[in-house]
Amino acid sequence: MRTEVKNHVTMIGNAVAAEVSLDDGPHRTWLWLGPVHGGVEVRRVEQARGVDPEESPDSEHDPQVVARESFPNLDVALEELASRGVDTDVFDAIWKTSNPF
Repeated sequence: MRTEVKNHVTMIGNAVAAEVSLDDGPHRTWLWLGPVHGGVEVRRVEQARGVDPEESPDSEHDPQVVARESFPNLDVALEELASRGVDTDVFDAIWKTSNPF
């Protein structure tokens, strides 16, 4: 994870996000990573590909949190994500990325 992005989490206390969708998958998938209760939480959020929430405002089309994991600190979370093949350098400030947060 890039230093400036790491600082968002550790120094400022803000969450960061990354899109980790598979090109041919039925959903767009994002990871939300942020400080929670003295540790770090990673949330996996999915939304059906091609859905525009403005055009389909019903809850069936809302982004859904499909998994949550807690870690004691950012380094442990990043190690776990890297071991799963997640490129942690794609994380950025939420306001800089296209995401449902």
